[in-house]
Amino acid sequence: MAKKVIWSDRAKFELKEILEYWYYRNKSETYSLKLSELFHDAITKIANFPEIGKYTDNKESRIIIVRNYYGLRRT
Repeated sequence: MAKKVIWSDRAKFELKEILEYWYYRNKSETYSLKLSELFHDAITKIANFPEIGKYTDNKESRIIIVRNYYGLRRT
């Protein structure tokens, strides 16, 4: 059964900043939409397989990488 993924306020802010950066840099939403889809796919994987990712120094968190971006999540 899939787990519920809860985004922190910081994570939501950073995602918004990343997507806006690429929107304004490229003058198009195409790449931002592609990135958004990649992040959504990663979240779906985390929800279905909560043990994926590498542990960080904090053993309650793991890290996953989507392209050149990484996200921490609590276990």
